[in-house]
Amino acid sequence: MVRLVIPVERFEDERSRIFEHFGRTPEFAVVDISDDGRITSLTSKRNMGEHFGGHGGAESVVTNLIAESPTLRLNEEAESLPEHGEPV
Repeated sequence: MVRLVIPVERFEDERSRIFEHFGRTPEFAVVDISDDGRITSLTSKRNMGEHFGGHGGAESVVTNLIAESPTLRLNEEAESLPEHGEPV
């Protein structure tokens, strides 16, 4: 399974418009895709990063979304998410 976290202006299911700044997006579209390519879940998550009164940046948002799903984890080869500006 793959989970995509997409910054959106306002969550409107598949009609959501992509927001240009991940850390300042008001909310995220969270898409779970099965191993055979089917969308199994499409939900929204409010941005609780530092720009919205929460703590942490994009790394903590993504880490929390992974932690919320018992079937997802970071790639075993990746020790952590890349730093800001570091190539992926």
